[in-house]
Amino acid sequence: SGALAHYDEILAAADGIMRTATAIKDGIRAEVPELEVIGDPTFLVAFKAPEGSDLDIYLVNDSLKAQGWRMNSLQLPPALHFCITRPNTSPGLAEKFLAALKAAVGYAQEHRGESAQSGAMYGFGHTPQGHATLETVMSGVLDAMHDVAPES
Repeated sequence: SGALAHYDEILAAADGIMRTATAIKDGIRAEVPELEVIGDPTFLVAFKAPEGSDLDIYLVNDSLKAQGWRMNSLQLPPALHFCITRPNTSPGLAEKFLAALKAAVGYAQEHRGESAQSGAMYGFGHTPQGHATLETVMSGVLDAMHDVAPES
């Protein structure tokens, strides 16, 4: 029936998403020793440089962006992540991403010490100034949100 066929399509899409996410996470663990996978979410891929590494994850992001990949940046810890969706399940995509990621790590190593164009907070969230700015802005926002309303 139509409903059963639709259900099968949903299962096939979910299977493709899970397989792709697993292939990318396993690939990072096996082939990109300069990075580590964060956690073990179902269909999200998140990774960062290991503790004590001087690899700038935002330089990795700059290279990935130049190669046509769009990651989401995290700040504490500096990391990148993205969700695997149905368009990401095309054959060979996991391998293409891993090749791009390896090239991006190489780019970050070659440009060590340079300022990244990307970051978690408009290009400077990974800096001490960025952390201080974020603390100041968020403190002000939280104070304003929880301020007592003026008496009428």
